[in-house]
Amino acid sequence: MGYITHSVKNCGNFSGRANRTEYWQFFFFMLVINLGFYLATTYMEYRGMYADPLDPIVAIVGGALGLLGIILLFANLALIWRRSHDVGMSGCLGVILVFLVIGIILLAFIPGNSGRNHFGEPFDPHSL
Repeated sequence: MGYITHSVKNCGNFSGRANRTEYWQFFFFMLVINLGFYLATTYMEYRGMYADPLDPIVAIVGGALGLLGIILLFANLALIWRRSHDVGMSGCLGVILVFLVIGIILLAFIPGNSGRNHFGEPFDPHSL
């Protein structure tokens, strides 16, 4: 738990280094937090609480989840930056690599436009 609190306390610290243990413990912490967000919002949707967006419970829970998400996003970016320093890379390069991996995964699984768009006609594999 010490690594997690250290990462959250240093959410604005982009200097120094972070070892693998700190990185993986924070990664699994973020995984649990995201699962909690998912379960909370799914439960609220199941109970029909989103039907009235002015409901105080929805506003409080939504605001708290949003604020916590922003804090953890900055903590995660700072941790990736410091972990990149630990392996001898620039922090900026480490963050770019993370977004590239996410981008590559998204490009691999998101289907393209079925019709013409402003880049032209879709590729026809039968034209080969």
